[in-house]
Amino acid sequence: MRNTTLQYVRKPDWLLLLASMVWVFSCQTAEPVATIAPDPTTIISPTLVSAQALGNDQAEFVVKAGFEFDPSSWRLNLLDANKRSMALNAGTVGRLDLFTLMPYRITGLISGQTYRLRFVTRNAGGDSVHVERDYVHRPDGPRWTRLAHAPVAGGDFAGSAMSTDNVPGSDASQLSIWQLKSDNSYQALSYSVGSNSWYAYKLTTSSTLGTHGIVRFSLQAVKGVVYSMSGLGFVTNESLPGQRQYLKNMVTPDFAGPDGEVRWFTTLTKAYQLVEGGHSQVWVRMGTWDQYRTADLPEPTGTLATFRIGTTGYVVNQRSGQAAHLWAFDTEREQWSRKADFPGAIRSRGIGFQADEKGFFGLGITPNEETLRDVWQYNPATDKWQYVTDYPGAGSTYLVVSQIPGHTFLGWGYEQQPTAAGGIRLVGCTDFWEFKP
Repeated sequence: MRNTTLQYVRKPDWLLLLASMVWVFSCQTAEPVATIAPDPTTIISPTLVSAQALGNDQAEFVVKAGFEFDPSSWRLNLLDANKRSMALNAGTVGRLDLFTLMPYRITGLISGQTYRLRFVTRNAGGDSVHVERDYVHRPDGPRWTRLAHAPVAGGDFAGSAMSTDNVPGSDASQLSIWQLKSDNSYQALSYSVGSNSWYAYKLTTSSTLGTHGIVRFSLQAVKGVVYSMSGLGFVTNESLPGQRQYLKNMVTPDFAGPDGEVRWFTTLTKAYQLVEGGHSQVWVRMGTWDQYRTADLPEPTGTLATFRIGTTGYVVNQRSGQAAHLWAFDTEREQWSRKADFPGAIRSRGIGFQADEKGFFGLGITPNEETLRDVWQYNPATDKWQYVTDYPGAGSTYLVVSQIPGHTFLGWGYEQQPTAAGGIRLVGCTDFWEFKP
């Protein structure tokens, strides 16, 4: 395992957890505050942030950089199957509040052909950066729509998103992501679907200090009343590197499951919570705040990803030395059944989500720390998996996934960049995408 360093440091000593909020459909409101100010000590190094098909033979690649850098500060090459360099046409620099975006376009690509992107630059600290990325031209695959970059330049890029697709009638015009800032406080970012823009919001909680990996979900208690529950996660201590203290608080009663990172799926009135790391317990949080233990997963947990299709929850369970198992949980009978194994590469920090009555799983990193951006689709009607697309964005780990009625969003997270010393540099990502199968 290579050493890992952070370009945008995820600060230690996270303190309190955030209290629960309650809202009713008829009175859910929020008030924008001032534009987010960048961390004055942060310099945004050049990074390759997206690779996206634009048409049958066209594609666009985008470089993001701070204002201190110009196009002469990096080199971007595209190689064909014979390793011949292809001409890229630089577009107009887009200047945003915190950074610039430089697009490069190309025509003459062949559908299904694999190309190689090579990006060479130096980061803000002067270290060399050499990133290579495969790009498979697939103009007829699932549609990715590039959205506005999040206006953040520091802090934790593994934001805590609220998904409300389990609650019919919930707001489909905006979504909420909380970000842990460099000073240990939280800011709430709201993305407006209609205007494709971000806003900063004040958190109406008892504290603005929080933890890593906060769990957030919405559950209906009675018709028309939904509780937005937030909590759990973990804190770290810089004097004890690699060790975490997992928190139990969310609502009363505290989470009764074992320590570890929690993964979950939700129905309208219940959240089913599992913990990674060898456990099998499944705890159910109800919209009334009560909890109970339901049928255990039939095997110990490894690395998990979850999604829900209809009234069935699905868990991808990856344990060392075995295929990645897919388990289905009938939430009406509260029974588990084994489904088709995931056929792709074993990975950690993969993500799961659902769209159009299908399940999706992908991204992450391999045990050898190789970046993965493949996305696979699971069809419950046929109990089969198939590869469908690559994620066009920069990140591969700790991505934010947020779902509101009719929309699925992915973005943020971290990109893994190799360093000259043989280690890994984690670079925070701000690109954001909507996925439609």
